[in-house]
Amino acid sequence: MRNVHSRDTNAVLLLHGTNGSGKSILDNLGSELFGSGLPLDSAKYYLIIPDAVGYGGSSKPSDGLRAKFPRYGYNDMVDAQRLLVSEGLGVNHLRLVLGLSMGAMRAWIWGEKFPDMMDALMPLVAMPGPITGHSLRLDDGRKSTDIIRCEKPLAPALEA
Repeated sequence: MRNVHSRDTNAVLLLHGTNGSGKSILDNLGSELFGSGLPLDSAKYYLIIPDAVGYGGSSKPSDGLRAKFPRYGYNDMVDAQRLLVSEGLGVNHLRLVLGLSMGAMRAWIWGEKFPDMMDALMPLVAMPGPITGHSLRLDDGRKSTDIIRCEKPLAPALEA
């Protein structure tokens, strides 16, 4: 739905958390948010629920490239989502960007990189700061997978 200024007014971007997918948002929140008369009634809002790079049906290292899969981070995920929203779907403005956990980290980045693209952010279960001390799973390209403990931040949530 567009207003008199040709600006989309009802598009909502929903971003899943780690180990989730767009389907997990539908399965876990659909009956609470998207039904008739509910806060994000799917009859009123254009709901965009993509899988992030590396999750769900999206491309991921385990598809075959393993260690040769291009390096990517939250900024790359957000850039890909923006291309999907603006060029793929033709949406020029979002009413809301809602993210859960890892999706909330991406929501914060949306707000930093594209502040005029949305009316509101709703990041749930994430603060806008660096991620530290997480375990990474790195495929060596042969047989085994190693777990490495990181002592310094992997990537700031709001990279310059």
